[in-house]
Amino acid sequence: MDIKSSPAVNIKLIQGLSLISQKEFNEFVFFSTSKYFSGQRSYSGILKILKGLHKSNFKGHSNKSILELLMKDLNLSKNTLQNRLSELYKIFEMFIVIRQLKFLPIDRNKILMNYYSEKNSFRLFEYVYNSSTESLKKEKISSRKIRSEFLLYELSSVKLFLQGKSRSFTEHFSLKSEFHIYGFLLDLLKNCIELQQQRFMGSDQNTLLPIITLKNLPVNEILEKLKKTDPEYCDLIRIFYEMYLSFEDYSADLHFKNAVGIHKKIKSSLTHDDNQFIYLLFITYCINQTHFNKPGFYKQLFSIIRQKLKDGYFIELTEYNFPVNNFRDYVFIGLRVGEIEWVRSFIKDYSKYLPSDYRKDNILIAEAMIAAEERKFEDALILLNKVTRKNYLHYTDSSFQKLRAYYELKHYVDALTEIERIKKYFKTNKNIPSIFLKKYSPYLKDIEILFKFSEGKIDRNDFNLYFKKPGKISGDNWVGKTVNKILKNN
Repeated sequence: MDIKSSPAVNIKLIQGLSLISQKEFNEFVFFSTSKYFSGQRSYSGILKILKGLHKSNFKGHSNKSILELLMKDLNLSKNTLQNRLSELYKIFEMFIVIRQLKFLPIDRNKILMNYYSEKNSFRLFEYVYNSSTESLKKEKISSRKIRSEFLLYELSSVKLFLQGKSRSFTEHFSLKSEFHIYGFLLDLLKNCIELQQQRFMGSDQNTLLPIITLKNLPVNEILEKLKKTDPEYCDLIRIFYEMYLSFEDYSADLHFKNAVGIHKKIKSSLTHDDNQFIYLLFITYCINQTHFNKPGFYKQLFSIIRQKLKDGYFIELTEYNFPVNNFRDYVFIGLRVGEIEWVRSFIKDYSKYLPSDYRKDNILIAEAMIAAEERKFEDALILLNKVTRKNYLHYTDSSFQKLRAYYELKHYVDALTEIERIKKYFKTNKNIPSIFLKKYSPYLKDIEILFKFSEGKIDRNDFNLYFKKPGKISGDNWVGKTVNKILKNN
């Protein structure tokens, strides 16, 4: 595709610059003046113009408008300009690499130690190695720290081998080998848990190799060895192993309780990222359990969510991937356990973190759910009719909430129209997970039968035959409660 004719800005330099702040742009301008990177070339003219466009993050501009502006103001041909932009992009890449290494000391020190080993400069190697180990001692326990331990022992064992220090080499090589296995086991457990969740959601799985590998590992034996080396690392990996076993078998919750207990004991020693990840595993497990009609897990869920937010972990609320963003789940669960005021506070305090594309719909649906709980069904419909329904969760959430309001207000014709609309949506939208359809398609059918009975389209005998099937309905939601009330009044 001709770079000039493309409607979207796909110039690599512009795409890169759009990712950085104005402060970082100024740093890049200073960086690009280094003769080491730019040679004798000056890019000040291009950068001055781009800096002005960057203030609006290049909004309202296309490839064509940017190129034409630069060619006109700098009196450059198209080919010359594209060459300069390509050169600047290479400098930009180096700027990002060097800037990121400032915040990744282990990665930076790895480069230095490899270089010093190659040059047989062992004193400088020792200086960087000792600095790295001291810094690592101050870090909290984390998945990353285990990998860093492996990396340092790997580098030091190479250096000791080159120095001919056989005893120290043997010690560091052994530690390197052990931490390699610990890091591998931790990553393997995370991969297996992800595959288990994909299986639960009904997604196609292209590989089962991680699970096959894990099932053939002596995990408890490995953890016993690690417990002697470092009990806290052992506890971290044990949490993931217990959660793997929890996701493997939902019939009992012993492994889940074990994981929660270990986490309570060590969470103050863990990094923010690992605590966040573990909390989300707990929440996912409890949500999955509710799919098996285990209402007791709602209270457990709410307790975990409240503690998680209290501890300052809510990064998932900023996710654009809406199935990962748990805002709707937290609202639903809070209402499910009768914590209406908590839900109000949650919406007020945390909706600001939601992605702007979904924020308004999330708030509207949440407020409509509160209105329905307070039996203000007219208010609920007003809110729900404002939802733009950009994804399947917002579509179904708003539709099913409308159906509840329609039933309470006896708007049966509107309800049946909405039901047909949802059926069509379920058939035509290929992005809806199969487990979602498996749960909500029968639920929609239950609602349809309820409305048809209420409107007189089916008689009581047919109603009874449908809902008296074994395991057909429970009293955990408004439909179940309504149906059970009707059946008792036969």
